[in-house]
Amino acid sequence: MKVREAMSRKFITVKKTEKAAEIRKKMMMYNIKTVLVVEKEELLGVVLMDDLIKTLDLDEKASAIMERSFITINENAQIPEAAQLFMDHNLVAVPVLDDEEKLVGLLSESDIVKDVAKEKKSQPKLSQERITIYLAMTEDREREEYWLEKCKQYNLPSATTQVGEASEKLAVKMREAAIVAAIARGVINETMREKTAVSNAVRDVYAQINLVNPGLGGGFKIALTRGEGKIVVSAYGRCGHALANGPQTVNVGYSVI
Repeated sequence: MKVREAMSRKFITVKKTEKAAEIRKKMMMYNIKTVLVVEKEELLGVVLMDDLIKTLDLDEKASAIMERSFITINENAQIPEAAQLFMDHNLVAVPVLDDEEKLVGLLSESDIVKDVAKEKKSQPKLSQERITIYLAMTEDREREEYWLEKCKQYNLPSATTQVGEASEKLAVKMREAAIVAAIARGVINETMREKTAVSNAVRDVYAQINLVNPGLGGGFKIALTRGEGKIVVSAYGRCGHALANGPQTVNVGYSVI
């Protein structure tokens, strides 16, 4: 989302001749911490609440207390860029300019927080099965980290591992690798009940693989997640032998804990 969609178009401005006492009154009346000093639609400076607190003479004019060196942001900038700007410079608000450098709005911390909350609310909730599939299908470290982070956001303990084996040992190796990874990552504990749950889910996955490619070994990336009362396992890869490889497939298995 862009800054122009989150910023406030209603903001308080003062002239450079306005006195500190009047500016303070406006800040208190509208419960704001930033006032923009504008002359003929040109942004001259910014007066912060901290500037007013330091001012001993309430008759002092805005031109004397305003900050002339200030940070602005373009209305077409993205919200994450704005958030980084706030963090880097410890800002409470930032003037928003258009491509012609004209003042069009004011972006505050609350605008950013409100926008982030709105974006999170609008995002569709992903199922545990879908997240597990996406995690299994990651082919580089960066994408894997992204989906592992998604698992944390959804409170799904997760683990990944990889298996490559000949046909007669593939089922056993998949089960062993999945259980070891699940224990190591804290997805399950070492009780027989929970290890059996993972084993059953892997068995579902292997049954699907063997149905399509009977008697073939292969290489697979396995992802596991633990949700409320169930384990989901997904395997992504291909079956094959020395002379030919099958297509990439993704398979999912479930087990109730």
